[in-house]
Amino acid sequence: MSNTQFEYRLTPDVVPANSRVNFTLSISNPNQLVAVKQGNAFNYLSPTRMRAKSALGDEIDMFWNIGNTPDDLAVNLDAVTAVSLSEGWQIAISPSSAGPFFKIFPTGDGEIPPGRSISFSINNVVTNPYAGPTLVEYLEFIDGNEGQTQQTIVKNPQALSITAQLLPPIVGLNQPTRLQWTVTGGAFVNIVGWDGNQPLNVDRPVNGNPFTDSLMVTPAPRQTIYSLTVRTVTGETAQATPNPVATVSPPIIFFFEPQDLPPIAINEEVTLRWNVQFATAVFLSIPQPVRVNPEDSRVFTPKDLLLGNESEVFYHLRAEGYEGPKEDKVTIRFQPVQAFYYRYRTPAKQFTEWDGVNYLRFQETKEGDVRTLTLTGPGGPIVLHLGPGPWLQIPLFYAEPPEIMAGETTTLHWETANAVSLVLEPGGIVIGEDQIQEGHLEVSPGETTDYTLVATDREGGQLTSLLRVEVRPAAGKACF
Repeated sequence: MSNTQFEYRLTPDVVPANSRVNFTLSISNPNQLVAVKQGNAFNYLSPTRMRAKSALGDEIDMFWNIGNTPDDLAVNLDAVTAVSLSEGWQIAISPSSAGPFFKIFPTGDGEIPPGRSISFSINNVVTNPYAGPTLVEYLEFIDGNEGQTQQTIVKNPQALSITAQLLPPIVGLNQPTRLQWTVTGGAFVNIVGWDGNQPLNVDRPVNGNPFTDSLMVTPAPRQTIYSLTVRTVTGETAQATPNPVATVSPPIIFFFEPQDLPPIAINEEVTLRWNVQFATAVFLSIPQPVRVNPEDSRVFTPKDLLLGNESEVFYHLRAEGYEGPKEDKVTIRFQPVQAFYYRYRTPAKQFTEWDGVNYLRFQETKEGDVRTLTLTGPGGPIVLHLGPGPWLQIPLFYAEPPEIMAGETTTLHWETANAVSLVLEPGGIVIGEDQIQEGHLEVSPGETTDYTLVATDREGGQLTSLLRVEVRPAAGKACF
């Protein structure tokens, strides 16, 4: 692999073992002008580790040895924070199958002239308790070129030291966390703080050099400071600095989705997803509250929550805990109920037919000579009538014959009541006044076609009736 275009330096490069250190990474361009380009990163497998490379842009990867051997720089990166000190650049801690690493990348396209440097702050690093050298590896993918270089960081021994951290440092109400410490030298560790409803003041023995131990504790709201001191048999002491601080957080609903979902068909399913942290309990109302996992997903049919003609339903998520509860909701909107037609099947007017979508239920009644169809559903109800009365109607709409061969004609017949205008689609054909109440029209569709009559009354109300004419291929013509 070629040499790197940039020079890399992590400081300080001599650090105490088993201590908490803040590092600064400087990347400088000593040579010719270098162009950088933002891109989308992906992972690829190298012979030694999983490394990240940008498909369309540039990237620099910094790898530390992580663990509890003399070759490691840090115990872990759990509490480490990394921030960019240079505009136009970002740094992030990224996972991989070989362990976490630092990914450095531009946030746009630009140039780095010779003599310019960019820098990054890497804080709250707990160094490995073993003294000795460790290697930091830099992998560079810049302007289509690949480079690799290394730097040595030296860990100096400490006769008596202690570092401590909480894993995790933020928890919910009555949730435990692990207080972990590592010491060099010493005979015992004194821990002062809080555990649940009781003050904590305990001594734990040291069995090894270096030696790591831990204790599960339940912090008190809102913050609990833990003081850890290591002592020798001769009375020497060292204190962990800074003191680990546990924070009890109110419940946080990171997401409850889908949000702003377009209106759905009435029988459509919806997948609800949520992620909640720091809650003592999480409840989903469907419609009654049911306890659920803090992070989960479930499939629902929102129609089950509809009672009538509502256009939307709601799912509520409630997270209980410190300073809680916190709540969020998902709104599911429905496409409106529609009636495609309500009419008699034949001119004899003995039997009716109808069709529609997005209805919950229907009811057809007869009172005297008047038949009534009621569709209950989102945005409804839709109420249609057939028979004597003031209602806008299309009691008949049929084709004779209803099915034809390609190239043949059929005649559309209709009757309306209380209509002042009538339009036939497709084509926007305006029906003359003398044929609005009762009329016919010859058509010759080249393929199966849905015809729609649109009737309008004096108040501007409209009613439609849909009719499908089936068209079969002409004899002797193949259909592909």
